[in-house]
Amino acid sequence: MQDATVKVVLALTAVALAAVVTQAARQASTAPPGAAFFMRGLAGNSDRREARPDILDTPVLPGSVIKAVTLVAALESQVIEPETARLCRRTVTVEGRRYVCSHPDLKRPLTPAEALAYSCNDYFVSLATRLPRGTLNAVRQRAGLAPIPADANYAAALIGLDGPRVTPRALLDVISRLAGVDRDRPMPMAEATRRVLREGLAGAARYGTASALNARGLTALAKTGTAPMPGGSFLGIAVALEPAAAPTRGIVVVTPGAAGLDAASVAADLLSAPAVAQTPAPRQVQAPPRAAQTPVPAIDDTRVRIGTSVAGGSPKVVANWVNGELSALMNEMDVDFGGLAVSAQQLGDLVARIHDGKISTKAGKEVLHALAAREGDVDAIIARRGLEQISDAGAIEAAVEAAIGANPRLVADYRSGREKAFNALVGKVMAATQGKADPVQVNEALRRRLSSS
Repeated sequence: MQDATVKVVLALTAVALAAVVTQAARQASTAPPGAAFFMRGLAGNSDRREARPDILDTPVLPGSVIKAVTLVAALESQVIEPETARLCRRTVTVEGRRYVCSHPDLKRPLTPAEALAYSCNDYFVSLATRLPRGTLNAVRQRAGLAPIPADANYAAALIGLDGPRVTPRALLDVISRLAGVDRDRPMPMAEATRRVLREGLAGAARYGTASALNARGLTALAKTGTAPMPGGSFLGIAVALEPAAAPTRGIVVVTPGAAGLDAASVAADLLSAPAVAQTPAPRQVQAPPRAAQTPVPAIDDTRVRIGTSVAGGSPKVVANWVNGELSALMNEMDVDFGGLAVSAQQLGDLVARIHDGKISTKAGKEVLHALAAREGDVDAIIARRGLEQISDAGAIEAAVEAAIGANPRLVADYRSGREKAFNALVGKVMAATQGKADPVQVNEALRRRLSSS
Protein backbone atom coordinates (compact mmCIF):
# COMPACT_ATOMS: atom_id res chain seq x y z
CA MET A 1 0.00 0.00 0.00
CA GLN A 2 1.51 3.27 -1.12
CA ASP A 3 1.82 6.38 1.00
CA ALA A 4 0.24 4.61 3.97
CA THR A 5 1.74 7.00 6.51
CA VAL A 6 0.39 10.07 4.73
CA LYS A 7 -3.03 8.48 4.40
CA VAL A 8 -3.22 7.57 8.09
CA VAL A 9 -2.16 11.02 9.29
CA LEU A 10 -4.58 12.81 6.96
CA ALA A 11 -7.46 10.60 7.96
CA LEU A 12 -6.82 10.64 11.68
CA THR A 13 -6.25 14.39 11.81
CA ALA A 14 -9.70 14.94 10.32
CA VAL A 15 -11.33 12.39 12.62
CA ALA A 16 -9.78 14.03 15.69
CA LEU A 17 -11.98 17.08 15.19
CA ALA A 18 -15.13 14.99 15.33
CA ALA A 19 -13.91 12.99 18.34
CA VAL A 20 -13.42 16.08 20.51
CA VAL A 21 -17.04 17.20 20.14
CA THR A 22 -18.90 13.89 19.96
CA GLN A 23 -20.16 14.29 23.52
CA ALA A 24 -21.59 17.71 22.70
CA ALA A 25 -23.50 16.24 19.76
CA ARG A 26 -25.30 13.93 22.16
CA GLN A 27 -26.88 16.94 23.83
CA ALA A 28 -28.40 18.49 20.71
CA SER A 29 -29.73 17.64 17.25
CA THR A 30 -26.59 18.87 15.50
CA ALA A 31 -23.70 16.97 13.97
CA PRO A 32 -20.03 17.48 14.94
CA PRO A 33 -18.24 20.18 12.91
CA GLY A 34 -17.34 18.87 9.46
CA ALA A 35 -19.95 16.10 9.53
CA ALA A 36 -23.08 16.27 7.40
CA PHE A 37 -26.49 14.74 8.02
CA PHE A 38 -29.93 14.65 6.49
CA MET A 39 -32.87 13.36 8.53
CA ARG A 40 -36.38 13.03 7.16
CA GLY A 41 -39.66 11.52 8.21
CA LEU A 42 -41.00 8.32 6.69
CA ALA A 43 -44.55 7.02 6.36
CA GLY A 44 -46.16 10.44 6.20
CA ASN A 45 -43.93 12.14 8.76
CA SER A 46 -42.79 15.43 7.18
CA ASP A 47 -40.04 16.24 9.73
CA ARG A 48 -36.79 17.24 7.97
CA ARG A 49 -33.43 18.40 9.33
CA GLU A 50 -30.04 18.71 7.71
CA ALA A 51 -26.52 20.11 8.02
CA ARG A 52 -23.87 20.68 5.35
CA PRO A 53 -25.96 20.38 2.15
CA ASP A 54 -22.75 21.00 0.20
CA ILE A 55 -21.55 17.55 1.33
CA LEU A 56 -24.96 15.89 1.09
CA ASP A 57 -25.35 16.90 -2.56
CA THR A 58 -21.80 16.08 -3.71
CA PRO A 59 -21.59 12.75 -5.59
CA VAL A 60 -19.18 10.32 -3.89
CA LEU A 61 -18.32 6.65 -4.07
CA PRO A 62 -20.93 4.96 -1.84
CA GLY A 63 -18.60 2.44 -0.22
CA SER A 64 -20.19 -0.60 1.40
CA VAL A 65 -23.62 1.01 1.54
CA ILE A 66 -24.01 -0.25 -2.02
CA LYS A 67 -23.71 -3.86 -0.84
CA ALA A 68 -27.43 -3.71 -0.04
CA VAL A 69 -28.14 -3.25 -3.76
CA THR A 70 -25.68 -6.00 -4.70
CA LEU A 71 -27.37 -8.37 -2.26
CA VAL A 72 -30.82 -7.69 -3.70
CA ALA A 73 -29.57 -8.27 -7.25
CA ALA A 74 -27.90 -11.57 -6.30
CA LEU A 75 -31.01 -12.82 -4.50
CA GLU A 76 -33.50 -11.68 -7.13
CA SER A 77 -31.48 -13.36 -9.91
CA GLN A 78 -31.07 -16.50 -7.77
CA VAL A 79 -27.30 -16.31 -8.01
CA ILE A 80 -27.54 -16.93 -4.26
CA GLU A 81 -30.38 -18.21 -2.09
CA PRO A 82 -31.46 -16.79 1.30
CA GLU A 83 -29.44 -19.48 3.07
CA THR A 84 -26.38 -19.50 0.78
CA ALA A 85 -23.55 -19.40 3.32
CA ARG A 86 -19.89 -18.70 2.56
CA LEU A 87 -16.78 -18.95 4.71
CA CYS A 88 -14.91 -15.65 4.60
CA ARG A 89 -11.37 -15.99 3.26
CA ARG A 90 -10.34 -12.79 5.09
CA THR A 91 -8.06 -11.70 2.21
CA VAL A 92 -8.85 -12.15 -1.47
CA THR A 93 -7.62 -10.76 -4.80
CA VAL A 94 -10.18 -10.22 -7.56
CA GLU A 95 -9.53 -8.54 -10.90
CA GLY A 96 -6.07 -7.51 -9.71
CA ARG A 97 -7.32 -5.77 -6.58
CA ARG A 98 -6.83 -7.05 -3.06
CA TYR A 99 -9.61 -6.95 -0.48
CA VAL A 100 -9.30 -7.54 3.27
CA CYS A 101 -12.09 -8.27 5.75
CA SER A 102 -11.78 -6.77 9.24
CA HIS A 103 -14.99 -8.14 10.74
CA PRO A 104 -14.83 -10.82 13.48
CA ASP A 105 -13.87 -14.28 12.28
CA LEU A 106 -16.85 -16.43 13.26
CA LYS A 107 -15.03 -19.63 12.25
CA ARG A 108 -18.10 -20.62 10.22
CA PRO A 109 -19.76 -19.59 6.96
CA LEU A 110 -21.74 -16.33 6.87
CA THR A 111 -25.31 -16.23 5.62
CA PRO A 112 -26.25 -13.47 3.15
CA ALA A 113 -27.85 -11.43 5.95
CA GLU A 114 -24.78 -11.77 8.17
CA ALA A 115 -22.47 -10.89 5.28
CA LEU A 116 -24.42 -7.65 4.85
CA ALA A 117 -24.48 -6.92 8.59
CA TYR A 118 -20.73 -7.48 8.95
CA SER A 119 -20.03 -5.94 5.52
CA CYS A 120 -17.95 -8.94 4.40
CA ASN A 121 -15.93 -7.87 1.37
CA ASP A 122 -15.10 -11.44 0.40
CA TYR A 123 -18.75 -12.47 0.23
CA PHE A 124 -19.66 -9.66 -2.15
CA VAL A 125 -16.61 -9.52 -4.42
CA SER A 126 -16.96 -13.29 -4.92
CA LEU A 127 -20.18 -12.50 -6.81
CA ALA A 128 -18.21 -10.79 -9.59
CA THR A 129 -17.88 -14.01 -11.60
CA ARG A 130 -21.51 -15.07 -11.10
CA LEU A 131 -23.66 -11.95 -11.09
CA PRO A 132 -24.02 -10.59 -14.65
CA ARG A 133 -23.34 -6.88 -14.99
CA GLY A 134 -26.59 -6.39 -16.91
CA THR A 135 -28.59 -8.06 -14.15
CA LEU A 136 -27.05 -5.86 -11.49
CA ASN A 137 -27.52 -2.73 -13.57
CA ALA A 138 -31.21 -3.47 -14.00
CA VAL A 139 -31.62 -3.61 -10.22
CA ARG A 140 -29.51 -0.47 -9.75
CA GLN A 141 -31.70 1.47 -12.15
CA ARG A 142 -34.86 0.31 -10.37
CA ALA A 143 -33.29 1.56 -7.14
CA GLY A 144 -32.57 4.96 -8.71
CA LEU A 145 -28.85 4.44 -9.40
CA ALA A 146 -26.81 4.79 -12.56
CA PRO A 147 -25.55 1.58 -14.18
CA ILE A 148 -21.97 0.40 -13.74
CA PRO A 149 -20.02 1.30 -16.91
CA ALA A 150 -18.00 -1.27 -18.82
CA ASP A 151 -14.67 0.33 -17.89
CA ALA A 152 -15.26 0.10 -14.12
CA ASN A 153 -13.61 -2.59 -12.00
CA TYR A 154 -16.69 -4.76 -11.54
CA ALA A 155 -15.69 -6.45 -8.28
CA ALA A 156 -14.82 -3.08 -6.73
CA ALA A 157 -18.11 -1.62 -7.95
CA LEU A 158 -20.01 -4.43 -6.19
CA ILE A 159 -18.79 -2.99 -2.88
CA GLY A 160 -18.96 0.68 -3.82
CA LEU A 161 -15.25 1.34 -4.43
CA ASP A 162 -15.60 1.97 -8.16
CA GLY A 163 -18.33 2.86 -10.60
CA PRO A 164 -20.86 5.70 -10.56
CA ARG A 165 -20.83 8.20 -7.75
CA VAL A 166 -24.01 9.07 -5.90
CA THR A 167 -24.96 11.83 -3.48
CA PRO A 168 -25.29 10.82 0.18
CA ARG A 169 -28.79 12.33 0.21
CA ALA A 170 -29.79 9.94 -2.59
CA LEU A 171 -28.40 6.96 -0.64
CA LEU A 172 -31.05 7.49 2.02
CA ASP A 173 -33.71 7.24 -0.69
CA VAL A 174 -32.10 4.09 -2.13
CA ILE A 175 -32.03 2.21 1.18
CA SER A 176 -35.57 3.36 1.97
CA ARG A 177 -36.83 1.98 -1.34
CA LEU A 178 -35.00 -1.31 -0.93
CA ALA A 179 -36.29 -1.78 2.61
CA GLY A 180 -39.84 -1.02 1.44
CA VAL A 181 -40.40 1.82 3.89
CA ASP A 182 -40.63 4.61 1.33
CA ARG A 183 -44.36 4.68 0.57
CA ASP A 184 -43.88 6.87 -2.48
CA ARG A 185 -41.39 4.63 -4.32
CA PRO A 186 -40.98 1.19 -2.73
CA MET A 187 -38.92 -1.13 -4.91
CA PRO A 188 -40.75 -4.36 -5.86
CA MET A 189 -38.91 -7.59 -5.01
CA ALA A 190 -39.60 -11.11 -3.79
CA GLU A 191 -40.76 -11.39 -0.20
CA ALA A 192 -37.81 -13.66 0.63
CA THR A 193 -35.37 -11.12 -0.80
CA ARG A 194 -36.82 -8.30 1.28
CA ARG A 195 -36.75 -10.48 4.40
CA VAL A 196 -33.04 -11.29 4.00
CA LEU A 197 -32.22 -7.66 3.19
CA ARG A 198 -34.03 -6.34 6.26
CA GLU A 199 -32.48 -9.05 8.44
CA GLY A 200 -29.04 -7.93 7.28
CA LEU A 201 -29.76 -4.24 7.77
CA ALA A 202 -31.19 -4.90 11.23
CA GLY A 203 -28.15 -7.04 12.05
CA ALA A 204 -25.81 -4.24 11.07
CA ALA A 205 -27.46 -1.99 13.67
CA ARG A 206 -27.67 -4.74 16.27
CA TYR A 207 -24.28 -6.45 16.11
CA GLY A 208 -22.50 -5.35 12.94
CA THR A 209 -20.86 -2.25 11.53
CA ALA A 210 -23.59 0.10 12.78
CA SER A 211 -23.86 -1.39 16.29
CA ALA A 212 -23.37 2.09 17.78
CA LEU A 213 -27.13 2.37 17.29
CA ASN A 214 -27.77 -0.65 19.51
CA ALA A 215 -25.35 0.76 22.08
CA ARG A 216 -27.59 3.85 22.29
CA GLY A 217 -30.70 1.71 22.82
CA LEU A 218 -31.96 2.07 19.25
CA THR A 219 -33.19 -0.50 16.75
CA ALA A 220 -32.78 0.32 13.08
CA LEU A 221 -32.27 -0.90 9.55
CA ALA A 222 -28.79 0.42 8.80
CA LYS A 223 -25.79 0.19 6.51
CA THR A 224 -22.38 1.82 6.70
CA GLY A 225 -19.64 2.44 4.17
CA THR A 226 -16.12 3.82 3.98
CA ALA A 227 -14.91 5.21 0.68
CA PRO A 228 -11.60 6.74 -0.45
CA MET A 229 -11.36 10.47 -1.09
CA PRO A 230 -8.90 12.47 -3.17
CA GLY A 231 -5.64 13.06 -1.32
CA GLY A 232 -5.64 9.71 0.46
CA SER A 233 -8.27 10.42 3.10
CA PHE A 234 -11.56 8.63 3.66
CA LEU A 235 -15.26 9.32 3.86
CA GLY A 236 -17.57 7.56 6.31
CA ILE A 237 -21.25 7.09 5.45
CA ALA A 238 -24.08 5.65 7.51
CA VAL A 239 -27.73 5.26 6.56
CA ALA A 240 -30.28 4.28 9.22
CA LEU A 241 -34.06 3.80 9.23
CA GLU A 242 -35.46 3.86 12.75
CA PRO A 243 -37.05 1.99 14.51
CA ALA A 244 -36.37 -1.33 12.79
CA ALA A 245 -39.85 -2.86 13.00
CA ALA A 246 -41.68 0.08 11.39
CA PRO A 247 -39.35 2.97 10.56
CA THR A 248 -40.77 6.47 10.97
CA ARG A 249 -37.60 8.43 10.18
CA GLY A 250 -34.44 7.97 8.20
CA ILE A 251 -31.02 9.55 8.44
CA VAL A 252 -27.84 9.64 6.39
CA VAL A 253 -24.61 10.85 8.03
CA VAL A 254 -21.36 11.68 6.27
CA THR A 255 -18.09 12.07 8.18
CA PRO A 256 -15.25 13.32 5.97
CA GLY A 257 -11.89 11.89 7.01
CA ALA A 258 -13.46 9.09 9.01
CA ALA A 259 -14.94 5.60 8.63
CA GLY A 260 -18.45 4.25 8.33
CA LEU A 261 -18.33 3.17 11.97
CA ASP A 262 -17.77 6.80 12.96
CA ALA A 263 -20.70 7.93 10.83
CA ALA A 264 -22.90 5.33 12.54
CA SER A 265 -21.81 6.65 15.93
CA VAL A 266 -22.80 10.19 14.92
CA ALA A 267 -26.12 8.89 13.57
CA ALA A 268 -26.80 7.18 16.90
CA ASP A 269 -26.08 10.42 18.76
CA LEU A 270 -28.40 12.42 16.50
CA LEU A 271 -31.24 9.90 16.61
CA SER A 272 -31.09 9.66 20.40
CA ALA A 273 -30.64 13.39 21.05
CA PRO A 274 -33.46 14.86 23.24
CA ALA A 275 -34.55 17.34 20.59
CA VAL A 276 -35.38 14.65 18.09
CA ALA A 277 -35.69 11.52 20.18
CA GLN A 278 -38.68 9.21 20.03
CA THR A 279 -39.47 6.35 22.37
CA PRO A 280 -37.05 3.66 21.27
CA ALA A 281 -38.17 0.13 20.55
CA PRO A 282 -37.10 -2.51 23.09
CA ARG A 283 -33.36 -2.97 22.92
CA GLN A 284 -32.16 -6.12 21.22
CA VAL A 285 -28.65 -7.20 22.06
CA GLN A 286 -28.31 -10.70 20.65
CA ALA A 287 -28.37 -11.63 17.00
CA PRO A 288 -31.11 -14.09 15.99
CA PRO A 289 -30.12 -17.52 17.36
CA ARG A 290 -28.99 -20.14 14.89
CA ALA A 291 -28.81 -23.77 15.86
CA ALA A 292 -25.32 -25.21 16.33
CA GLN A 293 -23.61 -21.98 15.30
CA THR A 294 -21.10 -19.77 17.03
CA PRO A 295 -22.72 -16.79 18.83
CA VAL A 296 -22.37 -13.59 16.83
CA PRO A 297 -19.89 -11.21 18.48
CA ALA A 298 -20.48 -7.48 18.32
CA ILE A 299 -18.20 -5.12 16.41
CA ASP A 300 -16.66 -2.26 18.34
CA ASP A 301 -18.37 0.89 17.07
CA THR A 302 -15.29 3.14 17.33
CA ARG A 303 -12.12 3.36 15.29
CA VAL A 304 -8.83 5.09 15.96
CA ARG A 305 -9.38 8.77 16.82
CA ILE A 306 -6.44 10.81 18.05
CA GLY A 307 -8.73 13.20 19.91
CA THR A 308 -10.00 10.36 22.06
CA SER A 309 -6.77 8.44 22.30
CA VAL A 310 -4.91 11.39 23.79
CA ALA A 311 -6.88 10.80 26.99
CA GLY A 312 -4.90 7.61 27.47
CA GLY A 313 -1.43 8.94 26.71
CA SER A 314 0.77 11.77 25.50
CA PRO A 315 -0.48 13.34 22.23
CA LYS A 316 3.04 13.15 20.81
CA VAL A 317 3.43 9.50 21.76
CA VAL A 318 0.03 8.65 20.29
CA ALA A 319 0.89 10.50 17.09
CA ASN A 320 4.19 8.62 16.89
CA TRP A 321 2.36 5.31 17.20
CA VAL A 322 -0.10 6.34 14.49
CA ASN A 323 2.68 7.48 12.20
CA GLY A 324 4.93 4.51 12.94
CA GLU A 325 3.56 1.24 14.28
CA LEU A 326 -0.04 1.74 13.12
CA SER A 327 1.10 2.64 9.62
CA ALA A 328 3.44 -0.37 9.53
CA LEU A 329 0.62 -2.64 10.65
CA MET A 330 -1.65 -1.30 7.91
CA ASN A 331 1.07 -2.04 5.35
CA GLU A 332 1.50 -5.53 6.74
CA MET A 333 -2.25 -6.25 6.69
CA ASP A 334 -2.73 -4.40 3.40
CA VAL A 335 -5.67 -2.46 4.76
CA ASP A 336 -6.48 1.21 4.91
CA PHE A 337 -7.73 3.27 7.82
CA GLY A 338 -11.32 2.28 7.18
CA GLY A 339 -10.45 -1.40 7.51
CA LEU A 340 -8.37 -1.23 10.68
CA ALA A 341 -10.15 -2.67 13.70
CA VAL A 342 -8.43 -0.78 16.52
CA SER A 343 -10.52 1.53 18.70
CA ALA A 344 -9.55 4.86 20.18
CA GLN A 345 -9.83 3.51 23.70
CA GLN A 346 -7.59 0.58 22.84
CA LEU A 347 -4.89 2.79 21.33
CA GLY A 348 -5.05 5.14 24.31
CA ASP A 349 -4.86 2.23 26.76
CA LEU A 350 -1.92 0.73 24.90
CA VAL A 351 0.08 3.97 24.98
CA ALA A 352 -0.79 4.45 28.65
CA ARG A 353 0.44 0.95 29.58
CA ILE A 354 3.77 1.65 27.86
CA HIS A 355 4.02 5.10 29.46
CA ASP A 356 3.26 3.63 32.90
CA GLY A 357 5.90 0.93 32.44
CA LYS A 358 3.43 -1.95 32.60
CA ILE A 359 4.70 -3.26 29.26
CA SER A 360 7.69 -2.56 27.06
CA THR A 361 7.53 -0.90 23.66
CA LYS A 362 8.37 -4.26 22.10
CA ALA A 363 5.47 -5.88 23.92
CA GLY A 364 3.28 -2.97 22.87
CA LYS A 365 3.83 -3.88 19.23
CA GLU A 366 2.70 -7.42 19.99
CA VAL A 367 -0.41 -6.08 21.73
CA LEU A 368 -1.21 -3.83 18.74
CA HIS A 369 -1.17 -6.83 16.40
CA ALA A 370 -3.42 -8.73 18.78
CA LEU A 371 -5.84 -5.80 18.93
CA ALA A 372 -6.06 -5.73 15.14
CA ALA A 373 -6.87 -9.45 15.26
CA ARG A 374 -9.72 -8.71 17.72
CA GLU A 375 -8.22 -10.79 20.54
CA GLY A 376 -9.75 -8.60 23.25
CA ASP A 377 -8.89 -5.41 25.10
CA VAL A 378 -5.38 -4.28 26.01
CA ASP A 379 -5.25 -5.57 29.58
CA ALA A 380 -6.75 -8.94 28.64
CA ILE A 381 -4.14 -9.43 25.91
CA ILE A 382 -1.31 -8.44 28.27
CA ALA A 383 -2.51 -10.88 30.91
CA ARG A 384 -3.20 -13.76 28.51
CA ARG A 385 0.17 -13.46 26.79
CA GLY A 386 2.11 -12.75 29.96
CA LEU A 387 3.55 -9.49 28.64
CA GLU A 388 3.56 -7.43 31.83
CA GLN A 389 6.99 -6.06 32.70
CA ILE A 390 8.78 -7.07 35.87
CA SER A 391 9.23 -3.82 37.76
CA ASP A 392 9.72 -5.23 41.24
CA ALA A 393 13.11 -3.96 42.41
CA GLY A 394 13.85 -7.09 44.41
CA ALA A 395 13.15 -9.42 41.48
CA ILE A 396 15.29 -7.36 39.13
CA GLU A 397 18.18 -7.17 41.59
CA ALA A 398 18.01 -10.93 42.04
CA ALA A 399 18.19 -11.45 38.26
CA VAL A 400 21.12 -9.01 38.05
CA GLU A 401 22.95 -10.83 40.83
CA ALA A 402 22.44 -14.16 39.08
CA ALA A 403 23.72 -12.80 35.76
CA ILE A 404 26.85 -11.39 37.39
CA GLY A 405 27.54 -14.65 39.20
CA ALA A 406 27.10 -16.74 36.07
CA ASN A 407 29.23 -14.54 33.80
CA PRO A 408 32.51 -13.61 35.52
CA ARG A 409 34.32 -13.07 32.20
CA LEU A 410 31.79 -10.45 31.05
CA VAL A 411 32.09 -8.73 34.43
CA ALA A 412 35.89 -8.64 34.08
CA ASP A 413 35.64 -7.33 30.52
CA TYR A 414 33.32 -4.54 31.62
CA ARG A 415 35.60 -3.51 34.47
CA SER A 416 38.50 -3.37 32.02
CA GLY A 417 36.62 -0.77 29.98
CA ARG A 418 34.72 -2.83 27.45
CA GLU A 419 31.24 -1.28 27.34
CA LYS A 420 29.92 -4.01 25.05
CA ALA A 421 30.27 -6.42 27.95
CA PHE A 422 27.74 -4.36 29.89
CA ASN A 423 25.25 -4.69 27.08
CA ALA A 424 25.87 -8.41 27.03
CA LEU A 425 25.11 -8.60 30.75
CA VAL A 426 21.87 -6.66 30.20
CA GLY A 427 20.99 -9.24 27.55
CA LYS A 428 21.64 -12.05 30.05
CA VAL A 429 19.25 -10.46 32.57
CA MET A 430 16.58 -9.88 29.93
CA ALA A 431 16.90 -13.46 28.72
CA ALA A 432 16.58 -14.79 32.25
CA THR A 433 13.38 -12.80 32.73
CA GLN A 434 12.05 -13.75 29.26
CA GLY A 435 12.30 -10.12 28.20
CA LYS A 436 9.84 -8.99 30.85
CA ALA A 437 12.18 -7.00 33.11
CA ASP A 438 11.97 -3.22 32.83
CA PRO A 439 15.12 -2.44 30.79
CA VAL A 440 15.59 0.94 32.46
CA GLN A 441 15.56 -0.64 35.91
CA VAL A 442 17.85 -3.43 34.70
CA ASN A 443 20.42 -0.92 33.45
CA GLU A 444 20.29 1.08 36.67
CA ALA A 445 20.52 -2.00 38.94
CA LEU A 446 23.33 -3.55 36.93
CA ARG A 447 25.49 -0.39 36.90
CA ARG A 448 24.86 0.14 40.59
CA ARG A 449 25.86 -3.46 41.38
CA LEU A 450 28.98 -3.41 39.18
CA SER A 451 30.19 -0.13 40.65
CA SER A 452 29.80 -1.35 44.22
CA SER A 453 32.33 -4.19 44.09
